[in-house]
Amino acid sequence: MKTMKTMLATATVASFGFGVFGNMAFADDTTDLELAVEDGVPVVFIADDDGAAIATPEVTMDDGVTATLTTKFTDQLVSGILGSDSEDTRAESTPLQDNRIAIENPSADVEWVVSIGATQGNDALWIGTTVVVDGSEGSPATCPGNSENSVVVTAAIMGAGHAALGDCRNFIDFEGAHATGNGLGSMNIDPSAADVFEMSIDPADGSYDTEGTAIADPESINITRGSAEDLSVDNDVVLLTSSTGADDYTIWSMKEIVIEQNIPAQTASDTYNIDFTITLV
Repeated sequence: MKTMKTMLATATVASFGFGVFGNMAFADDTTDLELAVEDGVPVVFIADDDGAAIATPEVTMDDGVTATLTTKFTDQLVSGILGSDSEDTRAESTPLQDNRIAIENPSADVEWVVSIGATQGNDALWIGTTVVVDGSEGSPATCPGNSENSVVVTAAIMGAGHAALGDCRNFIDFEGAHATGNGLGSMNIDPSAADVFEMSIDPADGSYDTEGTAIADPESINITRGSAEDLSVDNDVVLLTSSTGADDYTIWSMKEIVIEQNIPAQTASDTYNIDFTITLV
């Protein structure tokens, strides 16, 4: 848990009194009012362009040529954008979801790091929506003995309470160095050229009142974008870092983070999903 510095602001109201001179009594009174304001806690979330949190953010992956991928006898490279605009399109797919990574820092502490990684860590897999063999958590299925593309879904793979628990389903792994043709489901996340914005808030309703001020060179103001990294099962990828000298009490956002995934040859036809978590420390 990140420890936030505390700022106390004291507001003292000027003394006041009343009195009448002469034969009447004189009275004088002083009242001090104190107002203490503490720093808030920085948060990170996926927001729409108005600053509202998106409950189920999504990233569409395709090969940049066609919206429909087919099973091939060679590896395929697909990519997607985390932090996109609805007017953007990829291949022949529908417009992308408006979303951005928002970092709200109501604090004087400017040292923080935002990173992304698979929610289930080193047990995570891309899991298909097709039920190869139906099962349940109490009585799990058995996958076909001749299948190299299916796995029994456990809580470690998809998280507790997931509808797929116990089913045998198709999967894609992500492991090894990211390269097309290595036969592995490797992934790379590249925030190095992402767009960074400083946001402003409409005090009437708390929404972002503009698209934000684009920062042409974030590194010059001590906001540093991460480098392209292979996402191994033991490694989160750093997206954005703030260090001493950056602005405090500020809202930042990021768009256009490129995600690439290698799909191994002969991957079973299916729609695959995986959960990721973005953290701020």
